[in-house]
Amino acid sequence: MWQVYGTITCKCDIEGTAPNVTVGLNLPANGSPLQDILVHPCVTSLDSAILTSSSVDAMDDSAFSGPYKFPLIPPSDLFNLCFYTSQVPVPPILGFYQLKEEESQWKFTIHLKLHESMKNTFEHCKAYIPFFNRGPITHLEYKISYGQLEVSKEKSLFIWFIGQKFPKSLEISLTGTVAFGPTNQDQPVDAVCTGNTAYVKLYFKILDFTLTGCYTDQHSIQVFSSGKAKINTARERLPKFAARRRRRGRGRGRGRRGRRRRRRRRRRRRRRRRRRRRRRRRRRRRRRRRRRRRRRRRRRRRRMV
Repeated sequence: MWQVYGTITCKCDIEGTAPNVTVGLNLPANGSPLQDILVHPCVTSLDSAILTSSSVDAMDDSAFSGPYKFPLIPPSDLFNLCFYTSQVPVPPILGFYQLKEEESQWKFTIHLKLHESMKNTFEHCKAYIPFFNRGPITHLEYKISYGQLEVSKEKSLFIWFIGQKFPKSLEISLTGTVAFGPTNQDQPVDAVCTGNTAYVKLYFKILDFTLTGCYTDQHSIQVFSSGKAKINTARERLPKFAARRRRRGRGRGRGRRGRRRRRRRRRRRRRRRRRRRRRRRRRRRRRRRRRRRRRRRRRRRRRMV
């Protein structure tokens, strides 16, 4: 199991003084329960089962699985409603990293694989590969299967820009050899990068998606105030793994714009087709009228003769 750290951030724009708001948080049927919940001081009351839920096995019946309701008197500024932890069976991106020393050079191999349950749509995705405590980079040869690699020789750092999507195989790799010069005081220092020990830090952001599957239903939010309330909800993700360092962001979906454009195009095409059909019908009617007139004229002429 992998440990996930999450945060729920709120911003309430409500007229009136000291409004009472109740925020509901839902989980899917197969979702992992939220644990180690720490709430903001503005929360007025909370179920004791939510607070006593600790980091236990996800299959344990004692784990509180919801529904989660937070009655509060929100402040005017942006605030963190609560912090929580959860457990997921697999990480979102599986990785393999190997670093070997051969003579005066270091050989590195990195493989990354996106899990099948994850959305293959990123706002951004990049990997930081530091080589601290080793001096500046003097020689580099690498082979990359996907994305672009940016090298900072002075900082002894690689930045692998993966982009907004993984390939169809959901697997990418980076291999090569690197050599370092003598260390100096200006080089960055890290307590982890000593000897053959190194790590890869991933930064990525997926819109409208969370690892735990938790979400806030807009209709479940209750507001008790004399003024009018404007409610906007968004699923946000900022999970953090204990075994590897990752950062997540949040956001709102972009796919809606594309869908709207497609719908507009379809409507325009339908309108054009209707106009063309109407024009054809009008032309046919005119032709028929002309033919009838001609026939009548011919008949009249024959009668006159």
